[in-house]
Amino acid sequence: MATVIIPAALRKYTNQNDRLVIYAHNVSGVIAELASCYPGIRPHLISVDGKTPAFISIFVDNHDVRYLQKNETLVNDGSVVCIVPAIAGG
Repeated sequence: MATVIIPAALRKYTNQNDRLVIYAHNVSGVIAELASCYPGIRPHLISVDGKTPAFISIFVDNHDVRYLQKNETLVNDGSVVCIVPAIAGG
């Protein structure tokens, strides 16, 4: 099981939960479980082509999955998964 940290911008899709416990073996499983439990979050984590959008960064235990095995990065018991959307403004 992993603890998933939900950023403020996406909490409206998770009933204002800022942390969720997800049972999954890898990042893809975490995303799939989130999308299954909270369908409103799906378009923010999964693009039309089925991939994580470039403006979303995902970290497992403080390591950016883009530099690991991307969505196939393993999630261990006790892992912390952080979802970080890009923030625009100016």
